[in-house]
Amino acid sequence: MIYSRAPITINDNGSNVFLYSQKGLFMIDNPEMALLLRYIETQNLISHGDIGKFWGENGTPDIELSDVIEYLTEEVQVLLKVESDFDFKKIYHITNGFIKEDVLLKLFPLDQIINIDIFLESEKIEDNALYIVDMMEVRDPLQISVVQEKMSKDSTVIFLLMVGDNFVISQAYSRSNLTPCVLCLYDYVMDKIFTDRKNKIRSMSEVINYINENFGMKAPGAPVSELDLFYLMRELEQYLLTFSGNGRSAFTGCDISMSKIININTLEKTLLCIPFSPKCDCLHQYHQHKGYRNA
Repeated sequence: MIYSRAPITINDNGSNVFLYSQKGLFMIDNPEMALLLRYIETQNLISHGDIGKFWGENGTPDIELSDVIEYLTEEVQVLLKVESDFDFKKIYHITNGFIKEDVLLKLFPLDQIINIDIFLESEKIEDNALYIVDMMEVRDPLQISVVQEKMSKDSTVIFLLMVGDNFVISQAYSRSNLTPCVLCLYDYVMDKIFTDRKNKIRSMSEVINYINENFGMKAPGAPVSELDLFYLMRELEQYLLTFSGNGRSAFTGCDISMSKIININTLEKTLLCIPFSPKCDCLHQYHQHKGYRNA
């Protein structure tokens, strides 16, 4: 088991040690526990084995390790469990140039930024990696499918889209999970944003998709400033912190299984649980591999 350190502050006035976590303020009267907390404070990710080793060498014999773990994860919530599925080798940003490099460099090292054309031409795609894909200027939804198919089944992808006056951060998607894909998201968001209920237009998305496919024009959208893109990077960082276990995301409740729509003008955020779309074969794949239960 891997744990992430939640945001904490430890103060020592010489006679007492105080811990401040998201659960509140605690006075730590056990010197061995205070020593362990100091050790955890220096870590971003820490394994169950590392905690056991440290407690075995420095802890109190009459306090079981299981009690220590329960105290750290439940009572003071210093440690947060990290799902092993998200233990990535590396994180990459696949760029089409819409988000400028000076903005990307605030979040990604240069060696983790890959041009989308180079990525698609590459014969070898790294397994067990997280890919953030900039598709902000997508003109044809099939472009999303091409990128998805290029990924290995062990990798996870998050797409950045722009639909109307909205940024869209997709759910974390992996082909091995048999969940709705990013094409399902695109179809759902297009219908959600471009449906004019007042004039009883069922869906403008069909018209826009027709224009996309036949004239190579992207969906209409608001003008975007560099400051808007910096804001998008800050939102995206919450997803990356959740994956990496840095701990800062503990206050935000970031749910990587949900997609997020951010209105550029109002900054209003909407979380979406995406259904399967009839326009792609995700639902067919789900039935084929998992049967009809929980569909």
